[in-house]
Amino acid sequence: MTVERIPIGGKTGDGDPVHLSPWTFEVPQIRELVERWLAGEVLNACAGKTKLDHDGPVLRNDIDRDRDVDTHHDVRELDEHFDHGRFDTVVYDPPYTKEMAERHYDGNHVGHPWEPRGAIANVTAPGGHVLTFGYNSDGLDGWEGWERVATYYFRTPNWSGNDIALSVDRKGGSAPVAGEVPELTEQATLVQPDGGRNSQPENTGIERSAGGDGR
Repeated sequence: MTVERIPIGGKTGDGDPVHLSPWTFEVPQIRELVERWLAGEVLNACAGKTKLDHDGPVLRNDIDRDRDVDTHHDVRELDEHFDHGRFDTVVYDPPYTKEMAERHYDGNHVGHPWEPRGAIANVTAPGGHVLTFGYNSDGLDGWEGWERVATYYFRTPNWSGNDIALSVDRKGGSAPVAGEVPELTEQATLVQPDGGRNSQPENTGIERSAGGDGR
């Protein structure tokens, strides 16, 4: 399994410094890595204004009806609108907290974190990948029939804010339909209870590699 910390930095085309913003994929280091993982039919579950580059079909979903996307489904109900096992790759980048949702996304929040992940698990094809963003590396690790294949931590410049985690999980052919919340394995968490800005991932016992093996 790949575990990698990736610094965020550099300048935009206009000469402004690169930093994390409400629109995750405006950061080139994040966008380029995610696009390497895209394969087959892709679902961008909380697309916002993002349009990812991919040589196959990308279905863009966002609950905000003011967004120019393909569908406006609640992510907790995706498996009620799409066939189970339809998508080869699912990108899941929701608002990480209710405060973030209120500040940047008109209050649209996914609720309990496991509700949408169950729906996303169901619409992912066997052998497919789910790419989950957040302040921790939970993703779908520990769910029956799923395998963690990579975890990336994006470090903000000069510790100007919380790190962002990207978890990549692969669905096995024996993964059951997601129902109740599974018993989870211990995770590496980026945000400490005091919410400190200098939070570090807990020691997972996994040697960090110098590079990813994304597609």
